[in-house]
Amino acid sequence: MAGGKGPVACTAGSKMIERRAFLASAPLVAAVVMREARSQSSNAFAYIQPEPLSPWAGQLGFTLNPPVSEWRAKRGLDRDRLTYTGGGYRLDLDFRRPEPELLTFQFHLEREDKRPFVTLSCSLKTQLSLVGIYRFWNYRGGPIELMDQFNVYTRGLNQDSQVYGANTGIPILLCSDREGRNRFAIGMLDQVEATELRIRDWSLGLSPRGEGLNFSFDFIKPVGYEITRTTLVDGAWIDTRPATWFETIAGYTRWAEAAGNIHVLSPPPAAFAPIWNTWYPYGQNINEDIVWKTADFCRRTGITTLLIDAGYNNKLTAGMGTQQDIELFNDNTGDWTAEPAI
Repeated sequence: MAGGKGPVACTAGSKMIERRAFLASAPLVAAVVMREARSQSSNAFAYIQPEPLSPWAGQLGFTLNPPVSEWRAKRGLDRDRLTYTGGGYRLDLDFRRPEPELLTFQFHLEREDKRPFVTLSCSLKTQLSLVGIYRFWNYRGGPIELMDQFNVYTRGLNQDSQVYGANTGIPILLCSDREGRNRFAIGMLDQVEATELRIRDWSLGLSPRGEGLNFSFDFIKPVGYEITRTTLVDGAWIDTRPATWFETIAGYTRWAEAAGNIHVLSPPPAAFAPIWNTWYPYGQNINEDIVWKTADFCRRTGITTLLIDAGYNNKLTAGMGTQQDIELFNDNTGDWTAEPAI
């Protein structure tokens, strides 16, 4: 969640791994870790039910170490600024209503003695009833024919469930009607920690015809590891305005940038100059000699930026059409460090 900068110690089973290593090995680790986490901590959440979230039966819960088993609400006059205490922790929530049918909030969690604590899981649950939902939209809601390739590039993080994290997706869900207009959208503020989205249906208990028309959504983070903080900060954005899906997502983006103090960088001048991309003439079939010769040619013709696109990381020339090709791709991609002497 927002606020951490350095390496994060992570736990997978009995082994300590780094967050980066976990994300890289997600196809092998994530499914096992998530199943274990669900079985071990499904009943370990200490939930609160803030009144501003009551239209959606909203709950916010934590699994912490040192643990907290129950939250106690502190009385206050402002229904949109709430404080809870329990287990030596203090949890402050700040709800805002910028427009009708739009609710945002941020929370701040810390120990009363200011000492570090471990977050095993943080959960935000909401529930909807018969709201005319026709389609779910999320970051991974693209064309079916592209999803296998998407799985490869995101290290399979969405194979067992919908999982989002830095450079792998944005934790947001939008429910639209048949005309593509928003009925309910919810997004998390933090886009760094790996976040799982669980979607379930539930019954009103009135008629079998009601089955599948009611949905619950649960954002849970972190996935497969734990984080240590002195403060835990995050938030959420809930929008029920009947705008188009594009307008709704744009609204979420503006909120995330403002609330997270995110400043989009202006493109550098080089972005507007001609660029040579190795992919178009060579595809995967490049080597060091080709790159050097191309770079020399570009320099002599006034092109100062060369984009090395694919092929440089392995000898994969057949694309990613087989499982063997996919494994080869995953084994030879990761983090790259430029040679400082060049």
